[in-house]
Amino acid sequence: MVAFEGLRGVMACWVMFFHIAAFAGMPFANQLRPAVPVDVFILISGFVIAHLVASKREPYGAFIFRRFMRLYPIYLVALVAAIGLMDIYRHIIFDSPLAPFMQSQQLRQGEVDDALLTHVLVHLTLLHGALPDAVLPGSSLALLSPAWSISLEWQFYLIAPFVIARIRGFRAFVVAFLLAYGAFWLIVASGLDFGKPSFILQRLPHFILGIGAYLFYFQPLAGGRASPRMFRIMLAVGAVCAGLLMSPAVVIGVAFLAAITWPEGMGGESFARRVEAVLSLPAAAAVGAASYSLYILHVPIIWVVLSLLLPVLGADRMTIFMVMLLRVRPRSYL
Repeated sequence: MVAFEGLRGVMACWVMFFHIAAFAGMPFANQLRPAVPVDVFILISGFVIAHLVASKREPYGAFIFRRFMRLYPIYLVALVAAIGLMDIYRHIIFDSPLAPFMQSQQLRQGEVDDALLTHVLVHLTLLHGALPDAVLPGSSLALLSPAWSISLEWQFYLIAPFVIARIRGFRAFVVAFLLAYGAFWLIVASGLDFGKPSFILQRLPHFILGIGAYLFYFQPLAGGRASPRMFRIMLAVGAVCAGLLMSPAVVIGVAFLAAITWPEGMGGESFARRVEAVLSLPAAAAVGAASYSLYILHVPIIWVVLSLLLPVLGADRMTIFMVMLLRVRPRSYL
């Protein structure tokens, strides 16, 4: 699954590029659609966790412990760093020449400062993403903004073995997806605001789509590739799910999964192999292997670099943006 690592690396770099642009106050930052790479991460996670659960068949406790140790140590380092650097962050968003471009961050930090200890304690549980703003304002994005999706991932891990165990046939997959889709719309109809889609019911359909891609396309092949007919069926299922979710990220995620697992003898194979080859390059694989640390640690590093640049460059946003691109780079996390 080397190409999957490469794909993770590309998505992590996408998120990092967005945050560099946003902190530099670049006007095009919001056009970068950072939710897209995160949703692709979710599809990949459903696929990979289905592979782990199906292949290892370990007790629930062992599975959760391994997943906890995969997430928590680096998350805790990033969280402690973010808390320790919070005064630097406050200076950047309230007092620096870039403050006029940081209005949303200012509002969010005000919510954090009103209940700082509560935010810290909830973040230590990794369940901060499950709390709507009505319960704890700004919970999902507080302290360390990328961590909302880490909370979402942890919520998925807690239920993943049970969900995967019950998807034993294609009909069960359809039922599971539709139930998750219905729960998604119940959350929408409830009016609950989480700041980001950080509660598991907001992204369970995406996880289930990734699970289905593994269970009904990849797993039965025992490492081979499916027939063009089965491949077309799974592409059609992915297209229908993407339409129901109205998500360009699902389209992108399904397209990448398709390229990585494209069957032999089907039209477009050469292009799919080129995509797979690019994602399997040593550089892409190396960035992919460090994608989690890159994703969770890059924001505190941006704060430090920005605090050093602002006294020299002032409000020269383009220069700040270019310098940060050079200094906050994937190689730093390898």
